[in-house]
Amino acid sequence: MKINIIPMIGLVPYIYSLYYNPFKLNSFCILLFGTLFYTNCDNIYYKWLDIFNCFVQSFLIRYYIPESALYGYLIAFCFIINNLFLNSKYKNYIHVILCTWPSWYWINKFENS
Repeated sequence: MKINIIPMIGLVPYIYSLYYNPFKLNSFCILLFGTLFYTNCDNIYYKWLDIFNCFVQSFLIRYYIPESALYGYLIAFCFIINNLFLNSKYKNYIHVILCTWPSWYWINKFENS
């Protein structure tokens, strides 16, 4: 069982959101499925479950906050480029900085609106 530490650190803002909004499910779902995947990186089921959950959350945010559309497309583009074309040792850092934290910003904005 392989644990991926850098993306786990990237989930820390979701703990903050869950602490201040315990009844909001968006941050909880991202935190739950992200933790399942990053603590079991070899499990393909958890990987696709995490990806599916992230896209569902992005569609919800897009629906309720229309001005997030451009940012959502950029985050999805960064996710696809990072997973398909980049094979460097910095792949996890790029994922956290360009995908996880900007997504948290919009989820946090949605949960506090």
